[in-house]
Amino acid sequence: MPPDGEAFRVRAGPPVPRERRAAGRRAAEGGGPCHIIKEEEFNLYEYQVLSFLQLKECEEALNRLAEEGWRLAAMCPNLVMSMGVIVTLEREIKN
Repeated sequence: MPPDGEAFRVRAGPPVPRERRAAGRRAAEGGGPCHIIKEEEFNLYEYQVLSFLQLKECEEALNRLAEEGWRLAAMCPNLVMSMGVIVTLEREIKN
């Protein structure tokens, strides 16, 4: 940090080669190289977040939801209430 009242310059980084700038401009205008994602290349998921005060209640609900295709994505303690857990479930959306 410079002393008070002293001006300083910040350099953004090395210059971008002219060919690379032109390729980026062509891609932005709809031409040039670009990668098209096919529909089969990605999966869609839906998420559900649940809160439980009792672990026994959580276990029963997770087993019931697992039969419907939901799987456990994350589980963490509920720090706000100082008891229970917060559960995040996910399942793949079928096309």
